Amino acid sequence: QTRTLHFLGMTAQLGWTNLQLLGFEPDARAYALLVPRGFEPDMFRTSNERGLLCLVHFLLTSLRKRKGDDECWGAVNRAWPFHDRREQSAFKRACQAALASLVARGDLPADCA
Repeated sequence: QTRTLHFLGMTAQLGWTNLQLLGFEPDARAYALLVPRGFEPDMFRTSNERGLLCLVHFLLTSLRKRKGDDECWGAVNRAWPFHDRREQSAFKRACQAALASLVARGDLPADCA
């Protein structure tokens, strides 16, 4: 059990470091409002849906900068940030459509959508 916890801790730290290398700014206003507990390497030891959605937004925004703008990205931007469950659902649908668009263009493997 101790080895497993150590491995999970190392994996969490590696993921956190990679996000920071990609330019993730956990103090950005929208992220801080959605995840008041803050961001840290161990933030996913328990369920953290809003934290995950913030990271998805960051990653999709990063991809958008590299892949160009289209209708799917506009839907993601219009749905962000969300303030209630209805808006959160709209954001999830927009993200799913953006991922499907990336898969259809061959920019992501088929199992990502």
